[in-house]
Amino acid sequence: MQAYQIQQFGGPDGLKRVDLPSPSPRHGEVVIRIRAVSLNYRDLLVSKGLYNPKMKLPRIPVSDGAGEVLSVGPGASRFKPGDRVTANFMSGWIDGGLTDAKARTALGGDAEGVLAEEVAIPEEALARVPERLSFEEASTLPCAAVTAWNALIEHGRIKPGDTILTQGTGGVSLFAIQIARMAGARIIVTSSSDEKLARALALGADEGINYKTNPNWEERVRELTGKVGVDHVVELGGA
Repeated sequence: MQAYQIQQFGGPDGLKRVDLPSPSPRHGEVVIRIRAVSLNYRDLLVSKGLYNPKMKLPRIPVSDGAGEVLSVGPGASRFKPGDRVTANFMSGWIDGGLTDAKARTALGGDAEGVLAEEVAIPEEALARVPERLSFEEASTLPCAAVTAWNALIEHGRIKPGDTILTQGTGGVSLFAIQIARMAGARIIVTSSSDEKLARALALGADEGINYKTNPNWEERVRELTGKVGVDHVVELGGA
């Protein structure tokens, strides 16, 4: 099968297409034929060596993909060949809090990623893809969409009438806008680009603030909320 590997850091130019043996499923694993992948900003940082400069190379990159089950290993019973699936961002984080061991199972980082024709994944880390979603649509969900859902629904418990502020127009923010709209919340988004703000408003945001032309953007947020402030902030500055 064919795959892409990061063979040296420095960005996408460090990737090389290679021929590798097709994986065989171990106990509790299934092999997936990847039909679509999506890119996160993390993938660019990984390829440049900025995410983890000590990451062992070569490494198959990219965390998010969707495809169909090719074969099932011993002890695996949740899926059958032909089922449409996508995988957790961290294949070893199934429940409970995050630990160092679980973090080391992040696809396209410490663990091999999905930029390959075939990948082997533990069956407990897979979710079934609804028929209404294409492989391309499903491939966008594991990292950014689940992060936004966890922030707003699982932890934030947002409800109709709440106001959220999401920073920037990256993948997590774009999903946060859609999820908050679905939940009936009011949405304020910040960006350095008026063009991106226009796209965010078209996607469902209620207010947009350019933090370059409005450096004291928090004051504008307070104005928009009648000096009350927001109920939830999706903070995406990172470390």
